[in-house]
Amino acid sequence: EEYNSSQVSPYVKGQQLIVTGNKANIRQEPSLEAKVVGYWIKEDEVTVYGYVFSEDRWWIKTDPNKEWWVSERNLEV
Repeated sequence: EEYNSSQVSPYVKGQQLIVTGNKANIRQEPSLEAKVVGYWIKEDEVTVYGYVFSEDRWWIKTDPNKEWWVSERNLEV
């Protein structure tokens, strides 16, 4: 996996996170350059289905069947 990192994840699969920003872009890959395919809005609850460390931030996979990735900077526990 190209996104592997020596970082220890603060997240676990199945965990619930809350969107803190007004809008959290959903990207088709864990990258700021990736296409935006939708967004979560403030106070939405999202489930962690996966996570990778890339571009100095954690990316959270927020759908079990789609490549929907959100930056940790828009989420909190």
